[in-house]
Amino acid sequence: MERFTPDELVLSCTSEKWATYDNQKFIFDERGHKLANHFAYAPFAAERLLAGPEFLMKAGAGRLAVAIDSANGDPRVTKADAPPPPAPSEAAFGRFRLSKEKNRYGEEFPVIVGDGKVYRLPQSELQPDTAEMNEQIGPHQLADGFFWFGKTFYNGEGATGAGGFGYFDPETASFHLFHPAEMTAWSVSAILVEPDCIWLGLEHRGEYGNYPGGLVRWDRNRQTLRKWELASVATSIVRADDGIYLGLTDGIAALRGDRAVSFFVDRSAAGQYRMAARN
Repeated sequence: MERFTPDELVLSCTSEKWATYDNQKFIFDERGHKLANHFAYAPFAAERLLAGPEFLMKAGAGRLAVAIDSANGDPRVTKADAPPPPAPSEAAFGRFRLSKEKNRYGEEFPVIVGDGKVYRLPQSELQPDTAEMNEQIGPHQLADGFFWFGKTFYNGEGATGAGGFGYFDPETASFHLFHPAEMTAWSVSAILVEPDCIWLGLEHRGEYGNYPGGLVRWDRNRQTLRKWELASVATSIVRADDGIYLGLTDGIAALRGDRAVSFFVDRSAAGQYRMAARN
């Protein structure tokens, strides 16, 4: 249930393995005590975070642009029929860049290359009776002259990993990793590096699809962690108007105090789109 008010009901539909189907919207005639309208529309996911900041929301071939309203801090649709995002640029830092390599199964995974060498992410030590480690460089950001990243791994069917984050120092050509106990079971789905903290979205990647592990804030000075629960996987994190906002697999969330307030793209019977708060 996405939204339920006296005059409307919006239901989202997912399958066993997290595939999504059209949202179902019911509009009620409150005075007449009857159903006035019912229609379906495709749910929108946050595809990319653009400069502004602006979230690019995607549903099939359709795209919308969503910005943060400076008056109330809520996300709002600013452009319908938005164009596709530009191709992402290759991450480069000093004499190093992010590249791809194939494992023994023929699957590509990210590596850092430079100085004629390949720098692969060090794997956590295997524990007794565990599966094969497949930790990889996940979402990343250049900050403080370092290449920061979250670790990601598939957890199922003979593969596993240990969650964490860290950075690659181009001066020493070395990895520096952090493994808070609260993150051990989770991949990182999004990252935002700030001077005093690191924000990380968490997810589980498994055979039956991906599901959310929440949002954490790592205090860089105290090296302590605080967590917020999320009902969806965060795919991007940004600071806007002194607030923290998350692009989600099914909308946008705003961090407000002890909770994350979630919004989704709703549609009127006339076909107009707007951001609506989940309740």
